[in-house]
Amino acid sequence: MNNLIPSQLLRVLSLLIFVTLTSGFSSKSFAAESPVAERTANFSLDPIGFINGISNLGMEWQIIETVSAGPTLSYSNFGTGGMIGFGATLTFTPGHSVFSNGWFIRPFVEYATASSNLSTATATGAALGSYSGYWWFWDNGLNLGAGLGLQYLAINMAAIGLNYSNFMPTGMAQIGYSF
Repeated sequence: MNNLIPSQLLRVLSLLIFVTLTSGFSSKSFAAESPVAERTANFSLDPIGFINGISNLGMEWQIIETVSAGPTLSYSNFGTGGMIGFGATLTFTPGHSVFSNGWFIRPFVEYATASSNLSTATATGAALGSYSGYWWFWDNGLNLGAGLGLQYLAINMAAIGLNYSNFMPTGMAQIGYSF
């Protein structure tokens, strides 16, 4: 029971921070402008995953005017086990500079491993896919992104003899800071 209280508190605190940061975006002083100041990097996290106890972090650097790339890291630690994953993204922004308002296409690759404290079972998995979505950037560097896509997911749970692979829909939400 004691492990649940800090986890629930972290989720509520994360939600309050997210709502506080995003609530001012409707005011004219924070209104999205295009184009924003020249930026070459963006740090982001998935607010939905974060509220649910999973840290999905990403860092991207501009490669050329319409392309950025970078690593991703995922981590969770539940009372009965945990997961760690890493990957890479490549973001294309047709018709506009990276880290500015507009549509994006983002292929990705990810690898993760999970284990349980309740048994010796572990799982490993990989995903290869792509998102398409829209990004909103503000002059102060804050940004929001949302997208939908398709991924090929392959999971191996050798301890119980389960292998699963299939195409699945996927989605992404991110809040970030570009600089």
